[in-house]
Amino acid sequence: MNQAIQQSQAVLQALRDRVQLSTSEMYVMIGREEPVKVPRFNVVPLGKNLFDVVERSSGVSRGARTGHDGACQYADQLERNADFFDAAKATSRRFGGRMLRWTVGLAAMIGVPMPNPKDAVIADLHRQMDAFFGAGNKAEEIAAGVSGEVGGPIK
Repeated sequence: MNQAIQQSQAVLQALRDRVQLSTSEMYVMIGREEPVKVPRFNVVPLGKNLFDVVERSSGVSRGARTGHDGACQYADQLERNADFFDAAKATSRRFGGRMLRWTVGLAAMIGVPMPNPKDAVIADLHRQMDAFFGAGNKAEEIAAGVSGEVGGPIK
């Protein structure tokens, strides 16, 4: 296995162990007993040093192993894989929920028409004109060719 993958798996296992230890310490601090985690898999002897690993919930055989230690190690491996896939399923469910919210929000933004800037300028101009004439002011007519600057007609 790649060295980087081995290192990352070792770090993740150390973090899992630390979480389990922290949980145990928390139960000790609050004075309650830690709930017992029921194993998902049982090791059942078949005879002649052969052991079967059986899933407790369904009764389905997950494989036979020679030797009790080998069967127990296989059961532990199945337990870790099941925990991993449960965590991955929860993570993908959260990711799916977030993607759904983003999609709905984006669809709502696309569905809402954007205001036309020209209409906003015209509405502002009408508002200013209403305020000007509402205050009693009058418009002055300026003759053609005359500017508002000092100096008279445009040359």
